[in-house]
Amino acid sequence: MNQIATGKFIAGCRKEKGLTQAQLAEKLNITDRAVSKWETGKCMPDSSIMLALCNILDVTVNELLTGERIEMDHYEEKVNENLIELKRKDENNMNKNAIIATIYTIAMVIGIMVCCICDIAVSGALTWSLIVLSAVLVTWIVSFPVILLGKKGVRSHLHF
Repeated sequence: MNQIATGKFIAGCRKEKGLTQAQLAEKLNITDRAVSKWETGKCMPDSSIMLALCNILDVTVNELLTGERIEMDHYEEKVNENLIELKRKDENNMNKNAIIATIYTIAMVIGIMVCCICDIAVSGALTWSLIVLSAVLVTWIVSFPVILLGKKGVRSHLHF
C-alpha cells in the first residue's frame, strides 16, 4: 500500500463527487486537516471510518487501499495483495510492541529491586517496599496487555 497513491486516489474521487475537503470531513465527522493529511499521503484514514469513506466516494476498500480503480478480473489478486500487506504491518507492530513490553517489564523489575534493596538498607527488613511492590505489580498487570497488544489488548483485557 502506497499512502501517496491512496491520497491522490482519495483526492481524485472527492473531486469527482464535487466535494471539498471540508465537505468530506463534515460527512465523516472529522476535521478537514485529516482529509488533507490523507490526500498528501502523510497518513491513512482510520479503519473506523474507512467504510463510510468508501461509501461516500463510491469505491471499495480494496480500491482505497490500492489507490486505484480495480477491474473485476484483477480484483481477487489485489485483495490478496492488500491482505498480505495488512498482515505484514500487523506483525511488525506486534514485534515492536513485544520489544517495548519486554523493556517495560525489565524496568519494572529493576524498580522493584531498587525499592527492596533501599528498604532493607534503611530498615533492615522489607517494610514499606511491599506497598511499592504491590502497586507496581498491579500497574504491570493492568498495563502489560495494553502495551503488548495495543487497542486489541484493551478490548480483550476489558472483555469487549
